[in-house]
Amino acid sequence: PFVDTNQLNHLLTRNDGTIASTLVVNDVDRWIPDVSDWMDYHFDFLPRWRRDDAQVSLAARGGGIGPHVDNYDVFLVQTSGYREWEIGLEPISVQDEYDNLVETS
Repeated sequence: PFVDTNQLNHLLTRNDGTIASTLVVNDVDRWIPDVSDWMDYHFDFLPRWRRDDAQVSLAARGGGIGPHVDNYDVFLVQTSGYREWEIGLEPISVQDEYDNLVETS
């Protein structure tokens, strides 16, 4: 968890001074009990073994993680800002997913 906003700004800023497009923080529910309680309350219809973690993402305008496949159930909750979410119905290959996520030099 980021108590110091300077720490967060440091993580989001690239060496050239530009802002990184996306920061994803995993296991938020393990660090913030209120998030864990929120998940227990709103997702109690799922067996405990089906839940992994709460993730929080912070993205600059136009940022994102790109097309990808999750091999687990995903529930998206947007708390602020603007984001256009798309859910694809066509499968993508592992190579297509890799090509969309990793910059090649």
